[in-house]
Amino acid sequence: MNKFYDFVLKDFKKAFGFSVEYYLAKNYHSGRTSGEPRGLGAVMDAFANGKLIEIGVKKMIETACNKKMILDFDMKSIAEVTNEPDIFKINQNNSERDPHLFVEIKRTTQNDRWIGLSEEQLASMEKGSKGREIYNIYCSLISKPTGDNLSSADVVGMYFKKISNLSIFSEFSDLNARANLEFILSVKDLKKFGIQFPQGRVLYETQLFQKIKRLRRISGELLPKIKEVNRYSSFNDSLFVPLMNGNNDEIYGSFDIKGSFIHYVKTNDKSQPNYIECIEDTIIQNDVFGRFYLSKGSIYSFNLLTIGRDPILKRNNLWISKRRLLQLIENKTIKKPIVILKEIAKNI
Repeated sequence: MNKFYDFVLKDFKKAFGFSVEYYLAKNYHSGRTSGEPRGLGAVMDAFANGKLIEIGVKKMIETACNKKMILDFDMKSIAEVTNEPDIFKINQNNSERDPHLFVEIKRTTQNDRWIGLSEEQLASMEKGSKGREIYNIYCSLISKPTGDNLSSADVVGMYFKKISNLSIFSEFSDLNARANLEFILSVKDLKKFGIQFPQGRVLYETQLFQKIKRLRRISGELLPKIKEVNRYSSFNDSLFVPLMNGNNDEIYGSFDIKGSFIHYVKTNDKSQPNYIECIEDTIIQNDVFGRFYLSKGSIYSFNLLTIGRDPILKRNNLWISKRRLLQLIENKTIKKPIVILKEIAKNI
């Protein structure tokens, strides 16, 4: 069983065919968050990529069993599909039946920081599952660019090049894409290891404690506005990692820290960047953001950072950070995705 699937032309035709049909089936399309009108290109970009991921996962599962996975490519209203799994039916021994598992297929990208569900999504899945075990399968879509031009690997552009032969699309790569299995997270594990992020809280960056070059002048004097806060020797306890405004997040901001380090703060008019200088190798961890390994002799940022212009959450969410999920897989607390995929192929 392989964690990759290389798409062929008929896969692209099916995915793009669905996105065009979907576009024509409605009189008006708008963005989910902005509410602004969306044209055919935007709909293609959103739906064709998602449908390709569904096809890729279907093919991966089918290589490990003698069953055919049936995806629902029919035009339906949101209300009709809210409680339905992505693997809609199973064809086994020339007979069609409902799947024994509830499987959702989702696309993830390199920029995603969190994996999980909103409260509404979770409730819909549990209602639709009717007691079946629920799995969320996360895949990324990989395309090879032409040279160093990453834009040349855009799936819509490559497909238009393939079907039109117009010179305007000649700079795009030849049509290519691969589905890459990244994670499989059961609702059971999400509830066990996930963290509640309710409406009104903020969305945080998970790539914390980035290295910085220096805090001192060549003479050894600290740079302007920077002062030492405290020195910790052989520390093994918890500390708050502060926000940029100097406050602490009492719910998510406490970390267990083991090591020796110096804590600094820089006082600006509108922010207070914090830093730590590691006197020895230092480990920082909590159940929200995962574990971080900081090296002796290096200096790191020491703040919780929010993501985006508007980090305020509009829904109640149950999430796990991607980096923590990877660590749970690495230490075998959660099974590897390829192992769970084999189990799904057997039991679905």
